[in-house]
Amino acid sequence: ALAALADPAAARARHLAVVEARRRLGAALAGRVAEILPTTANFVTFRPSDAPGLAAALFRRGIVVRHYESGALAGWLRITARLGDEEQRLLQAVEELM
Repeated sequence: ALAALADPAAARARHLAVVEARRRLGAALAGRVAEILPTTANFVTFRPSDAPGLAAALFRRGIVVRHYESGALAGWLRITARLGDEEQRLLQAVEELM
């Protein structure tokens, strides 16, 4: 947070990069999942056919996601948009697992 205050241009560039990464993640999930919630945050929340199985498979690949097991979002996953090599690993895993 302090770095963002010290360099607003760099913070804006990073923000734009995360927004674009979130868009790419949403595009990769589109058509592969039942539903994707609209978002302006740095993550995508979606409902796959097998949330526990997908969460476990991603975890085995070193990708941690938020799995909602109960409540209004039971059966949904939330994945944070990533940048660089982490993003490539995530997008590849989505393609291979879904």
